[in-house]
Amino acid sequence: VPSKYQLIIEMAAHESARIASNAQSYMAFLRTAANNYKYDFGDQLLIHAQNPSATACAEIEVWNKLGRWVNKGTKGIALLVDGDSRYKLRHVFDVADTNSYYGRTVSLWQMKPRYEAEVMETLKNKFGEIGDSGVFEAALLDVAELVAEDNHADYLSQLVEVKNKSLLGELDDLNTSVWFRGMLKRMVISFHILRLTARLRGKPYPGKHLLKRTRCVHTELKTEL
Repeated sequence: VPSKYQLIIEMAAHESARIASNAQSYMAFLRTAANNYKYDFGDQLLIHAQNPSATACAEIEVWNKLGRWVNKGTKGIALLVDGDSRYKLRHVFDVADTNSYYGRTVSLWQMKPRYEAEVMETLKNKFGEIGDSGVFEAALLDVAELVAEDNHADYLSQLVEVKNKSLLGELDDLNTSVWFRGMLKRMVISFHILRLTARLRGKPYPGKHLLKRTRCVHTELKTEL
């Protein structure tokens, strides 16, 4: 009988293959990842596999410190522990599966138009001059370009090693690099947009230009996938 640890490893492998099988599955994963952006890819993968609608996950001790308790009978989201131990799991719970005896609520940050200037200033402090036009959407695109440029080389070699087993086998290394950089940029901007358009009381972030860009980027990403 497989151990719980082995079952979670198999779940991660299955979920990785599933989200890579089609554009819709991958876009759904990006939404879960955007809501749980502080977790690494492996954790995001397992959160999506076990609770794709999760918006804010934490261990039970964290919720208790915030004056909230996990609902009775709730099954925790199992995550693999990255450390010396090969056979250890930890569990997190989504905010939707918690309650407060004292009516304490957890305020989850949501993007609003009035935050745009402050967010742009924070991005400039981290990435340098971006969005020279002063347009928020342009700043996000600049950040996506910088992130893609800084990180694509770290993973390109791995892609080149396996590309011959995929539709990318027809591309030489240079064109593979160009394609991958563009793909990575669209993935990053899509991730950011999904995070910023997170729903608040059933209504999306109301930046109409950002929502228009969302549709364009998602269409481009789905086409690439």
